[in-house]
Amino acid sequence: MADLVLAEGFSFDDLYSVEGLARLDAAFFAALAADRPDLAERLKAARLDAQGRPGADENGGEVESEAEREAERSALLLELAP
Repeated sequence: MADLVLAEGFSFDDLYSVEGLARLDAAFFAALAADRPDLAERLKAARLDAQGRPGADENGGEVESEAEREAERSALLLELAP
């Protein structure tokens, strides 16, 4: 059986390797930044926050509680969805 190829030249094997997932993430982020730079910046900030760095809301203000951070993350995920 032939290997199935996904869009943008990715293969299913890419989904099972660190390198493939990194390339897929980079392609996603580049497309997002080109189409919705504001949303790309929010995703970047959320990723930094998830790594333990201080978080900020969409207006640049500090998020005060973990519940508010979770609400911000949920809103971002909904906006990122197709």
